[in-house]
Amino acid sequence: MTKDSSSQPTLIQSAMFYGVFMGVFLLFRFSLNIFSSEMIFLSFLVFFLTLFIPIIAYILLVRYKKSLPESEINFRQAYMFTFFLFVFASLILAISQYVYYHFINPDFLRQQYDMVLQNSEILTQQLPQMSSFMDELRQTGVPSAIAVASQNIWIYSVTGIIIGIILGLIVKTKQKIVE
Repeated sequence: MTKDSSSQPTLIQSAMFYGVFMGVFLLFRFSLNIFSSEMIFLSFLVFFLTLFIPIIAYILLVRYKKSLPESEINFRQAYMFTFFLFVFASLILAISQYVYYHFINPDFLRQQYDMVLQNSEILTQQLPQMSSFMDELRQTGVPSAIAVASQNIWIYSVTGIIIGIILGLIVKTKQKIVE
């Protein structure tokens, strides 16, 4: 049974739709990450949720593949879908992070920065090569809310590129030999 391709959503529309689900997952992970400095259990949970990100991307890509006519997808489509999935998910996360860092808890970034500086002495004693990095961190100061949010857009976009290449190779439909 073939599906009517005229009513099919485009790759971008599908990536937006599924990007909402990935964005909600990243938002949940971010919410747990906020409290992870207070409870060690949450740190482990955030770590395992981070490992789960490619699995969710795979599940969403397979669902998108099944929505296509004859469930066929080539590498480029799989790659582009995964990349845009991460871009749209990161936009949801970035907006939420900006609101949290700027309006809800404006001291959060300062507290995290101070905690890193406090732990830097222990770190530089164990790894002396980190001292130049820590000096640079002291010079830059506390990042702004918009800087952290936009940095995460870039991080998740690059992550989408890497995971997109891997998943594109895994999920692509094998070429049928026509005789």
